[in-house]
Amino acid sequence: KFFSIVFLLFFIQSSFAESDPAELSAERIRKGIIPYLRIVEKDEAHLVKEKDKIDLSRILFFDKRLSGDSTNSCNSCHDLKNYGTNGEHYKKLIEKGEIFRDVPSIYNLGDFTIFNWDGSHKTLETKTAAALENTYEMNMADSEELVARLQKSEKYIELFKKAFPDKKDAVSKENVVIALSEFQKGLVTIAPIDLFLKGDNKALTENN
Repeated sequence: KFFSIVFLLFFIQSSFAESDPAELSAERIRKGIIPYLRIVEKDEAHLVKEKDKIDLSRILFFDKRLSGDSTNSCNSCHDLKNYGTNGEHYKKLIEKGEIFRDVPSIYNLGDFTIFNWDGSHKTLETKTAAALENTYEMNMADSEELVARLQKSEKYIELFKKAFPDKKDAVSKENVVIALSEFQKGLVTIAPIDLFLKGDNKALTENN
């Protein structure tokens, strides 16, 4: 949201310059910037509907068995304690000179329709599937090996069956992708600017 915030500050400054500050209203600012910002909202219905898949993926996300050499998890790149970006695996690749871009955050991207710097993916599901196979990410192109690893865990078998009750073979790479995607869609961080754009005139203060 960096460029959006810069635009917001510019818009407010311009408004003060052109009018008497006493006449400047929150509604006027809101109407001016809404076309340029995307309001982040938490979808409570989604969290309830996909709870079983999210519970499953909350474990999958930190499981290093999802990587080819069993040394990295999704969190190794998208560190949830570091804004969903630049985890330890990424730092090692930087040190080796094997990668030159920051890891994008996975917060607030559930309704995105473009992924990667070149827009090569249009859905979170295809992007997640590609990340599992990518050499510099999870490097797990062997679907059979992935399934074999997960099926060694009785807990995983139970969680997959609960998350995908209508699937005969619940433990599958396809379902791993679906579960991870639903988990990411639930990673939402609502900021004061989002509350302001929804109509809360007291959301923005001098401190935020």
